[in-house]
Amino acid sequence: MDDKDKLIEEIQDQCQNFAKDIITRLCKRAIRKMNSWNVNIATDDYPKTFNFFDILSVEFQSKSLDEISPYLQEAVEGVLDNEYDSLPPKERFFVDYSQCYCDNGYDPISIQQLIYNRFNDLLNEHWQSRKISNFEESR
Repeated sequence: MDDKDKLIEEIQDQCQNFAKDIITRLCKRAIRKMNSWNVNIATDDYPKTFNFFDILSVEFQSKSLDEISPYLQEAVEGVLDNEYDSLPPKERFFVDYSQCYCDNGYDPISIQQLIYNRFNDLLNEHWQSRKISNFEESR
């Protein structure tokens, strides 16, 4: 591997490190927006203290987004896409080039999938929170 390839690899590694943090913050901003929605996505009686993301975390454990509500997947992906589109140029650079190792080039589909996967990870992590587990025990 020559010096140029080593430099490219180092840049991509750094982009990937920064991108993880940026994508997590992007997802959390999207979650705050979703929590402001005044939408009922479930039929179960959830505590009044539960916000949209709390309910979504519980429901997501046994259903896909479109099984929960017909247009929910499009709505969630729309918010995530809007957050990605509104990234400052420097942050967008890190996210865009975090996945293009060597000759792969920029692939918007893999970037989009990376964001959606991180959002799903956050849903699963939240499901394990104390607030959710206390509710699950009382059901």
